[in-house]
Amino acid sequence: ASISSPVFRKPLTNFGGTVQMKSNRLSITSLESRLSRKGKLLVKGNLPLRASEATVDDKIELKCDVLEVHAKNILSGQIDSQLQIAGSILQPIISGNIKLSHGEVYLPHDGGNGDGPAFSSNQSALSAGSDSRAFASRYISQYFGSRPASSTTKSSQSSNFGNTSHFNHFSI
Repeated sequence: ASISSPVFRKPLTNFGGTVQMKSNRLSITSLESRLSRKGKLLVKGNLPLRASEATVDDKIELKCDVLEVHAKNILSGQIDSQLQIAGSILQPIISGNIKLSHGEVYLPHDGGNGDGPAFSSNQSALSAGSDSRAFASRYISQYFGSRPASSTTKSSQSSNFGNTSHFNHFSI
């Protein structure tokens, strides 16, 4: 199968796999797809519907390699990620790494309409542990519906970057 999305520059192709929902349990034997010539998406694992039914081994692994994305006023570029979803379907616990390279992340100062600074891939500007990185983590986590890695990190929505700052890669 082939799936098109406004977020992907090209459609997901060769999309297929086995997904079952049985006894309140999601089981993904393997779900795979290609995106362009280099892009790959792989999802596999098991997760119960409710947290009370979870075991230590329950998790879904999601791996993306070289996915070209463009989400207007949010981010664009190449995404590589390794994520684990534990817990349950109703109360997921998401962990892992998302790396955006050769692209931009837009950090709004205005509550989300995209008028904030854009971080692009021309030169490095974000240092590990900077307020900007913490803010980016919170903003992107809110967009994807998950909690940032550290909820105790202080950050500010004001910025010293001007309109555009640059990075080689950005990991959350």
